Amino acid sequence: MKIEEELKALQKTLGKEESAKISDSVAKIITLEKNYNDDIKNKDEEIKGLKKDKETYITANSNLLQQLSVAKEEFVEVVPKEESRETRKRFDMRDAFDERGRFKTRL
Repeated sequence: MKIEEELKALQKTLGKEESAKISDSVAKIITLEKNYNDDIKNKDEEIKGLKKDKETYITANSNLLQQLSVAKEEFVEVVPKEESRETRKRFDMRDAFDERGRFKTRL
Protein backbone atom coordinates (compact mmCIF):
# COMPACT_ATOMS: atom_id res chain seq x y z
CA MET A 1 0.00 0.00 0.00
CA LYS A 2 1.30 3.45 -0.89
CA ILE A 3 0.51 5.01 2.52
CA GLU A 4 2.41 2.32 4.41
CA GLU A 5 5.44 2.85 2.20
CA GLU A 6 5.36 6.58 2.85
CA LEU A 7 5.05 6.01 6.60
CA LYS A 8 8.10 3.70 6.55
CA ALA A 9 10.03 6.35 4.64
CA LEU A 10 9.04 8.93 7.28
CA GLN A 11 10.15 6.57 10.04
CA LYS A 12 13.56 6.21 8.43
CA THR A 13 13.88 9.97 7.99
CA LEU A 14 12.52 11.22 11.34
CA GLY A 15 12.91 8.29 13.66
CA LYS A 16 10.34 6.06 15.35
CA GLU A 17 9.01 8.58 17.91
CA GLU A 18 8.41 11.47 15.51
CA SER A 19 7.04 9.22 12.79
CA ALA A 20 4.57 7.72 15.32
CA LYS A 21 3.15 11.22 15.98
CA ILE A 22 2.79 11.81 12.26
CA SER A 23 1.27 8.34 11.79
CA ASP A 24 -1.45 9.16 14.33
CA SER A 25 -2.29 12.38 12.48
CA VAL A 26 -2.30 10.60 9.15
CA ALA A 27 -4.60 7.88 10.58
CA LYS A 28 -7.03 10.58 11.77
CA ILE A 29 -6.96 12.23 8.35
CA ILE A 30 -7.60 8.88 6.62
CA THR A 31 -10.54 8.18 8.95
CA LEU A 32 -12.00 11.63 8.31
CA GLU A 33 -11.61 11.18 4.56
CA LYS A 34 -13.34 7.79 4.71
CA ASN A 35 -16.22 9.31 6.68
CA TYR A 36 -16.52 12.18 4.19
CA ASN A 37 -16.49 9.77 1.26
CA ASP A 38 -19.18 7.64 2.92
CA ASP A 39 -21.30 10.75 3.54
CA ILE A 40 -20.91 11.82 -0.08
CA LYS A 41 -21.87 8.33 -1.29
CA ASN A 42 -24.98 8.33 0.92
CA LYS A 43 -25.98 11.81 -0.29
CA ASP A 44 -25.51 10.75 -3.92
CA GLU A 45 -27.80 7.75 -3.36
CA GLU A 46 -30.35 9.98 -1.64
CA ILE A 47 -30.24 12.44 -4.56
CA LYS A 48 -30.77 9.61 -7.06
CA GLY A 49 -33.79 8.41 -5.06
CA LEU A 50 -35.24 11.92 -4.89
CA LYS A 51 -34.78 12.44 -8.63
CA LYS A 52 -36.55 9.13 -9.29
CA ASP A 53 -39.41 10.19 -6.98
CA LYS A 54 -39.62 13.55 -8.75
CA GLU A 55 -39.94 11.88 -12.15
CA THR A 56 -42.63 9.57 -10.78
CA TYR A 57 -44.60 12.54 -9.39
CA ILE A 58 -44.26 14.48 -12.64
CA THR A 59 -45.59 11.51 -14.60
CA ALA A 60 -48.48 10.98 -12.17
CA ASN A 61 -49.40 14.68 -12.21
CA SER A 62 -49.33 14.89 -15.98
CA ASN A 63 -51.58 11.82 -16.18
CA LEU A 64 -54.01 13.46 -13.77
CA LEU A 65 -53.98 16.70 -15.74
CA GLN A 66 -54.81 14.83 -18.92
CA GLN A 67 -57.88 13.37 -17.23
CA LEU A 68 -59.25 16.79 -16.30
CA SER A 69 -61.62 18.40 -18.72
CA VAL A 70 -61.18 22.09 -19.15
CA ALA A 71 -64.25 24.14 -19.85
CA LYS A 72 -63.94 27.17 -22.04
CA GLU A 73 -64.26 30.25 -19.92
CA GLU A 74 -66.36 33.02 -21.26
CA PHE A 75 -66.21 36.37 -19.63
CA VAL A 76 -69.27 38.51 -19.93
CA GLU A 77 -68.94 42.05 -18.81
CA VAL A 78 -71.99 43.12 -16.92
CA VAL A 79 -72.68 46.80 -17.24
CA PRO A 80 -75.52 48.08 -15.13
CA LYS A 81 -78.18 49.81 -17.13
CA GLU A 82 -78.47 53.40 -16.42
CA GLU A 83 -82.05 54.44 -16.09
CA SER A 84 -82.79 57.54 -17.99
CA ARG A 85 -84.79 60.29 -16.39
CA GLU A 86 -87.57 59.70 -18.88
CA THR A 87 -88.14 56.05 -17.89
CA ARG A 88 -88.11 56.71 -14.17
CA LYS A 89 -91.47 57.39 -12.63
CA ARG A 90 -91.71 60.30 -10.34
CA PHE A 91 -93.62 59.66 -7.19
CA ASP A 92 -96.00 62.28 -5.97
CA MET A 93 -97.75 61.87 -2.63
CA ARG A 94 -100.90 63.39 -4.11
CA ASP A 95 -101.21 60.35 -6.36
CA ALA A 96 -101.67 58.13 -3.27
CA PHE A 97 -104.96 59.85 -2.29
CA ASP A 98 -108.25 60.22 -4.14
CA GLU A 99 -110.29 63.43 -4.57
CA ARG A 100 -111.94 62.96 -1.16
CA GLY A 101 -108.57 62.52 0.63
CA ARG A 102 -108.89 58.81 1.14
CA PHE A 103 -105.92 56.51 0.62
CA LYS A 104 -106.07 54.72 -2.69
CA THR A 105 -105.70 50.99 -2.47
CA ARG A 106 -104.42 50.79 -6.03
CA LEU A 107 -102.34 53.32 -7.80
